[in-house]
Amino acid sequence: MAFATKSIFILALILCLSGWISPPVALSLGIIFGLSVRHPYPQFSRSAARVLLQCSVVALGFGMNLHEIVKAERSGFVYTALEISFSLIAGLSIGKFLRIGGNASYLIT
Repeated sequence: MAFATKSIFILALILCLSGWISPPVALSLGIIFGLSVRHPYPQFSRSAARVLLQCSVVALGFGMNLHEIVKAERSGFVYTALEISFSLIAGLSIGKFLRIGGNASYLIT
């Protein structure tokens, strides 16, 4: 069973990183896999999760157009601030309702 789980994990990882699967589908497959099977590489996952999250945030920043940010900020700063505030309040409330711990609730939000 462990060999099959590891093989499926590696195959799904390669498939998701190849670009053949869209990000929402890859995320859905990861959630289903994570909820149905024990993680085959728990130690590696703990050490890699922090680095991958930091790299993802940096890559997201590189994908932003500075001119568009300044233009959007002028016209929609108040709406953006309200939307972020509402999202944080709603996400933390849902996390509290579902009894999700502090840091996990913040990350999900």
